[in-house]
Amino acid sequence: MRKSTTILFMFLLGIMTFVSCKKDEKSNECDLTAETEMYQKKLNAFIENSTVANCNALRQYGLEVTKKAEKCTGHSKDAFLKVYEIYEEMDCSPFK
Repeated sequence: MRKSTTILFMFLLGIMTFVSCKKDEKSNECDLTAETEMYQKKLNAFIENSTVANCNALRQYGLEVTKKAEKCTGHSKDAFLKVYEIYEEMDCSPFK
C-alpha cells in the first residue's frame, strides 16, 4: 500500500511541477516538454523497478527540474519551494 501511495504521490507531484509552468506574454519562455517527457521516463523506470537507484534518479531529476521551472514567472515561488522541499526530503531507503 505504501509503495503505490508513494508512486501516485510522485506522479501527481511531477505533473504539478512540470505542467504548471505555461507560456505567457509577460513571462519568461517556459517550455518544459522535454523535461516532462524525461520525468515520465524516470517515473516509469521507477514504477517498473522500484529500486533505491531509480528512486534517487527520480528524486534528483525532480530537484533539477523544479529549480528550472521556478524561473518561470507568474507562479508562486512558495509553491516551487514546497515542491523542492518534498523532493529533498523524499526517502528512497525503503526500496530495494
